[in-house]
Amino acid sequence: MKLIVIIITLLLSGIVSSQDWYEISTPTTQNLNAIDFPSQDVGYIVGDSGTLLKSINGGQSWDEVIYTGIDLGPGPYNFIDVDFVDELEGYITIHADSAFKTTDGGLTWTSTGHPMSNQCFPNSIFVAGNDNVFIGGVGCFQGPLIDQFNAGSWTVSTVNYPSWDTGEYIEEIDFYDNTIGLAALHSQYFLRTEDGGATWDTIFSGLPSGYLTSVVMIDNQLCYAGYNQSSGGFGLLISVDGGLTWFEDVSSASFAYPEYNAVATSNNGSIYAGGKPSSWTGGIISAKTITGFGWNIYNVTHTINGMESYGADVTFAVGDSGYVVVNTPLSSLGIEEFSQVESGSLPYPVPADEFVQFNIVKEDVNSIEAYTLSGQQLLLTVNSNSPSTPPKFHVTNIIASLNTRIISL
Repeated sequence: MKLIVIIITLLLSGIVSSQDWYEISTPTTQNLNAIDFPSQDVGYIVGDSGTLLKSINGGQSWDEVIYTGIDLGPGPYNFIDVDFVDELEGYITIHADSAFKTTDGGLTWTSTGHPMSNQCFPNSIFVAGNDNVFIGGVGCFQGPLIDQFNAGSWTVSTVNYPSWDTGEYIEEIDFYDNTIGLAALHSQYFLRTEDGGATWDTIFSGLPSGYLTSVVMIDNQLCYAGYNQSSGGFGLLISVDGGLTWFEDVSSASFAYPEYNAVATSNNGSIYAGGKPSSWTGGIISAKTITGFGWNIYNVTHTINGMESYGADVTFAVGDSGYVVVNTPLSSLGIEEFSQVESGSLPYPVPADEFVQFNIVKEDVNSIEAYTLSGQQLLLTVNSNSPSTPPKFHVTNIIASLNTRIISL
């Protein structure tokens, strides 16, 4: 049975409510470091001590994967990063060890065999497309290195960085398109490429101390980066020229003095950052729309280490002690049509007999449900008296005290 889910928002003049983050239980208490959804049904999480979790229902529940091919040995073997090409083929990196590949959904892993560049400590993965993968880390007694797997073979990228410090490894890689990309170093510097990753040049972040932790390219101009400045963090770094120059994003400043470990963007243009505050315990998530000025800050239970979205804006955050949260009610996760339904905004107060029009693109729909962004289900009936294309729906049971923010799915 196919189900259409519609998210209803109330248009309230000048009122934006706090966003709920819904915790999802996991079968581990290990720190979780990264998350990836190759589809809106299948997702993967990696963490400390060889932790690998998988979801096949859009993140509603997570199971531990019993895998073969990786000998954990006596070391900590913390899984640092994960990125999948599709639901079956993906890559992980292991702290101070190697990178591994699976082609059967995480059950069996083999070494990528990529360290031709002397990259002894791979850390970050970026899947640019099928058969096009970047792995960044640091060399043995050498500085940051990036290897690229393309057209069936590994090549070594040219990294123009004047340091052989093994502590200045690649924290994260992100590309805007097939040409322009950025890499955040565990230092005050970025790497930037304009030739698809063959050559990387050094860009100073402007940070007087501390190190970068993450980077995301929103488009070919707007970029954000997280950093850790040992309890003196201002907020986020921003670039409006494609990563060529950087400065502090004044609108992200807060008394939390955060250490952001992850930055991410969703398909509808929302921007997220996760980490931990220096002023109190627990974790922190900041969010804004691409056109908004201020950031909304949310306190969460544990430090956030990684973030990922699917659909229009189903955004997950993972962190310490097996912590997973999502910005969408759990009952709405894993539904195939979720990202293909437009949201509707109703004026407040709601007029009598208010109709909202949605563009339903799927056929063979057996039922339709409507929810507010806080998860409250609304009564909804199809307007059968005046058929239209797209169809109109009659929405009732609007709660006057319910404040929600506006999104576009």
